[in-house]
Amino acid sequence: KLKSMEDATVEAQVFGMEVIESRKKPGLRIVTLKITDNTDSIYAKTFIDGDDNFAEFAKKVFKDKCPYLVYGDIRDYDKLKTSILEFQPEIIIHMAAQAIVSNAENNPDEAFDINVNGIKNLLDIICNLDYVKSFVNVSTDTVYFCKEKDIYYENDLIGGYNVYSKSKSDAERLLIEYKKKYNRKFFSSTRCVNVIGGGDVNYSRIIPECLNALNSGRDIIIKTPENRRPFIHVLEALYGYLCVAYNQYVGKISNDAYNFGPYEEDYVYMGDVANLFCLKNNNIISWNKKAFDKNSFLEKFICIDLVNKEIGWIPVYSFSERLDLVLEWNKVFMSKKDIIKITDEQIKNFLERVK
Repeated sequence: KLKSMEDATVEAQVFGMEVIESRKKPGLRIVTLKITDNTDSIYAKTFIDGDDNFAEFAKKVFKDKCPYLVYGDIRDYDKLKTSILEFQPEIIIHMAAQAIVSNAENNPDEAFDINVNGIKNLLDIICNLDYVKSFVNVSTDTVYFCKEKDIYYENDLIGGYNVYSKSKSDAERLLIEYKKKYNRKFFSSTRCVNVIGGGDVNYSRIIPECLNALNSGRDIIIKTPENRRPFIHVLEALYGYLCVAYNQYVGKISNDAYNFGPYEEDYVYMGDVANLFCLKNNNIISWNKKAFDKNSFLEKFICIDLVNKEIGWIPVYSFSERLDLVLEWNKVFMSKKDIIKITDEQIKNFLERVK
């Protein structure tokens, strides 16, 4: 596994590594490529004393869970190529992205550089390497272009509607072109809805905003309470990516894209997210409920029949359960207790549910 994340968090990294570890066979190596020395990380600030950089923090947190931790940047072609040639990965999961919508809007050149040129670097390197058997490009459900549709299937037109979704659409198109040119049938994109989990500190997203309000003792700010959106937990998403990667590796599936999301009935209004969050925290905080009109938003859904049929993936949790897991992780984090332990426990419980 070769991964870089524009704003990586400990939660996502440890989850990714642990899910693989739980299914690994002797001799399997996991390689993580990470942006260099993120000393602004909330985790570094919380858990590290002194002036240690993120590299030292990673060693402390990951311990023996990730012995092959490479620091680099998806835009650094030479470093990327050197790492791939050194470790010779058979499976690559590409998660490097500028995934913060507001940042992409404010700096579109950087967004396209990371999201499009980043995957181009990878494809230029790996398409002629026989040992790369399976490639998964982690994309987004926002790539769909057909605004008049209320449900999206993998063969629908893509194009996006803002800088982030357009850059991810361009990345997918590029992958399809390379897939055809080099006859790499086991390369695909996963189009996932909003992913929630402990460790996300992008406060422009609703769950981190709720957590920040809770941790700061202020009210929640919801800009679009009438919007109805889909969420899945990070473990559900990562497990899906791994299932796609494995089934491609053994030659069982070869589609261009796969949708991942909750059941239609589990899509939630942003206002209801805030209500449930407050309720689960004994209403010690609140939010401004003014102008909460549930009929003002055009509902859109993504169809998940393909992943269910081809790899047996289904959503594991309800939205309420997903929120419980986030709150559980946040409680441990805020008390400065063992985040690795709670992460391990959540993974073990998840794997029991998917047996």
